[in-house]
Parts: sequence; C-alpha cells; structure tokens
Amino acid sequence: MFNRLIAATDLSPASFAVVSCLAGLKAYGAKHCLLLQCLSFQEAASTALAYHTEPLEGMLIEQKTILEKEGFTVEARTVVGAPRQEVVRIAAEEDTP
Repeated sequence: MFNRLIAATDLSPASFAVVSCLAGLKAYGAKHCLLLQCLSFQEAASTALAYHTEPLEGMLIEQKTILEKEGFTVEARTVVGAPRQEVVRIAAEEDTP
C-alpha cells in the first residue's frame, strides 16, 4: 500500500477532526505523516507583523501530538504559498502520495 502521507491542515476545528481520523490509514500501511500547514502570503505577512506565532505553533504541535499518540512518526512543517500548489509540489519532491 503506502507508508507515507501528507496531511494538510489549516488548524481549524474541522482539521482537528480530520487529524483524529487518520489512524484508520494505519491499516493500509501508513506509518509516517508530514503534517503540513500552508499559509498564504497575506497570512504569513500578518502573522509575522503581529509577532503572535505561538498560538499557531501550539495548535500545530497539538495536532502532531494527536498523530504521534496514534503511532505515526510525524514531521510538522509550515510553508508559505497556495495550499493546493504547495501540497502537490512537496508530494512530488518527497515522493509522498
């Protein structure tokens, strides 16, 4: 099957629900998860100017912890760009389905 996956998150309540359901993918061989947060250029600029990255980092770490408790090896990463394009680019670069 597959052992690596990308889970794109926007840190919304809905994304927490999705992250909580990913354990079902372990039955298909999933072991490693790249938890990917994509910020638009506007979001990145406003976050940088506000100096308040702790809440975002805290929520990303919370989602990472949920996945680790389910037995995944997790890398959490934040990138700047359009989510659809960044997910496709990173998946191709890292040979992740």
